[in-house]
Amino acid sequence: MSVLSCIREASNKIGIARPDQVFAGTDRTSYELQEAINETAKAIRDDFDWQRLRKIQTMTGDGSYTAFDLPSDYGRMPKKAALIPSDTPHQPLVHIVDTDEWLRMELEEVQSIVRRWTIYQDQVQISPTLDS
Repeated sequence: MSVLSCIREASNKIGIARPDQVFAGTDRTSYELQEAINETAKAIRDDFDWQRLRKIQTMTGDGSYTAFDLPSDYGRMPKKAALIPSDTPHQPLVHIVDTDEWLRMELEEVQSIVRRWTIYQDQVQISPTLDS
């Protein structure tokens, strides 16, 4: 089913004239429909972990580097994302979502033995460092 056929089917219900085109239209109704369609398409893309949009990324540690750039085509992490170290695959890194919590943990004087990760500044931040 195309976008145009969906709009044609809904046109009577939403009180608009049955359009012959949507994205080529320059009237106010066409612009409003274009905006609604684009917002809906983004919601469909972002609200579900589509298999075709998923990739596995490898980050190679060197024992000192803690920040890893996100891939150029990065959109978001899957809802149940896990970072799994190859040396301890049964112990995924703990995801720290809250930036304030991450910063507090980084400032603590006691070095954590639990590996953790977060994303900020367009990088995956990992602490403590990944071994080489």
